[in-house]
Amino acid sequence: MSVDTAVLECPSCGERVPSEYVVCPYCGYSLVEVIEKKIKPRIGIRDSLGRVVGMFHYKHFRRTFNDIKYNPDRKGAFLMVYLVCVTFAGSLISKLFLSDAGGGILTIILMYLLGSLGVGLLLLPLAIPTWYVYSFIVWGIAKLLDGKGTYSETLGLLGYTLSPVVVNQFLADIILLIIGPRGSALLSYEASTMFAALNLPGFLAALYLAWLGLIEVHRLSKQYSAAVVGSFGLGIFLIFIFPLIF
Repeated sequence: MSVDTAVLECPSCGERVPSEYVVCPYCGYSLVEVIEKKIKPRIGIRDSLGRVVGMFHYKHFRRTFNDIKYNPDRKGAFLMVYLVCVTFAGSLISKLFLSDAGGGILTIILMYLLGSLGVGLLLLPLAIPTWYVYSFIVWGIAKLLDGKGTYSETLGLLGYTLSPVVVNQFLADIILLIIGPRGSALLSYEASTMFAALNLPGFLAALYLAWLGLIEVHRLSKQYSAAVVGSFGLGIFLIFIFPLIF
């Protein structure tokens, strides 16, 4: 069955409207969102991989993030969540096992990479539901403030905004590997406090990107977007970071 792309269906009254209309002539409902969904390009796996790389490239970051704000996708966001798991796993592996490991530097690097990738996969069953739940919370708060974006768009946007967390955790791994605790001391209060403090900049940068993204995705004002991100960030801080520091 062919689809008539020259005709739109009004989400409010269900009438078929010519595509050149931006307002339904039958009920007055705005058709801007319907039109945008029709013209947004489909993001393939290769495009998603390019977006992930672009989020870490200082020259391409702005253009990449602007593209993501306009049309978020979940495939690249999923990969970003996995990279968070990988860098988090790397901090544990480097201090628990590699600090006293023998062999040359290449052996240690290989053990670090393989171990991080493997343990990162084991962490995904916990990370993915967390990502989905937190995205749902943000989407719900945005909808209460008359946000226009979908849950899927919110999910994709928040996944990509984790790029500063990935970079921050990787740098924190290097710092902790040099000056941090080892072995059982890794589980101490001092180690938890140091880990939380070192990763705080990445967390704040991710909230800043989420603030910018929600303005575009949900068509919120700067103030409303700040209210969404602020309430979400405060919850994350109280649940995860505050107990580690205090």
